[in-house]
Formats: sequence, C-alpha cells, structure tokens
Amino acid sequence: MTVNRDLNLGTIVTLAIFLGVQSGTAIWWASKITTQLGLLASTTQEIQGDVDDRNTEVAAEQLRQWDRINSVETTLSRVDILNGVVQDQLKILRAEAKINNDLLREVLVRLGPINE
Repeated sequence: MTVNRDLNLGTIVTLAIFLGVQSGTAIWWASKITTQLGLLASTTQEIQGDVDDRNTEVAAEQLRQWDRINSVETTLSRVDILNGVVQDQLKILRAEAKINNDLLREVLVRLGPINE
C-alpha cells in the first residue's frame, strides 16, 4: 500500500506542478493580451483624435470654399446688374447718336455743297 500511496503523492505533486505552470502561463498570456489591448485602445484613441482633427480641418476648409463660392456668385450678380445698366446706357447712347447724326445730315443737306 505504500507504493500506491507514493505513486499517488508523486502524481499529485506532478499534477500540481503542471497545473501551476499552466496557470502561470495562462496568467502571463492574459496579462500580455491585456497590455496589447491597452496599447491598441490607446492607438485607436490617437487615430480617432487625428481623424477628428482632420474632419475639423476639412469642415473649416469647406466653409472657406463655400464663402469663396458665395463671394464669386455675389460678384457675378453685381457684374450682371452693372452689365444690364451699361447695356441700357449703351442703347440710350446709340439712340442719341442716331438722333445727332440725323440732325447733322439735315444741316449738311440744308447748307448744300461748299464751293471754294
């Protein structure tokens, strides 16, 4: 019965050592994964911060571009208005020039040819 008891005690000690090593390895592995997950979370937060900063920059640039577009459209509207005014003035000037030319023709016809 002593051999059997020694065998059982040896098996128990071996099993205990095996389980202790396995548990230690599992704890080390879990802590390594926890560290890696913490690093991953930190990196993810940094990347998200960079993305948020970039999104803010893009939004600001889009606002600047919209301001430029609105400014150009406003300027073009003013140019169209001024162009319309100029066109109206040009029509008036053409009509006045025609009247003046007609009057000059009439005066020249009344004066007749000039003899020297």
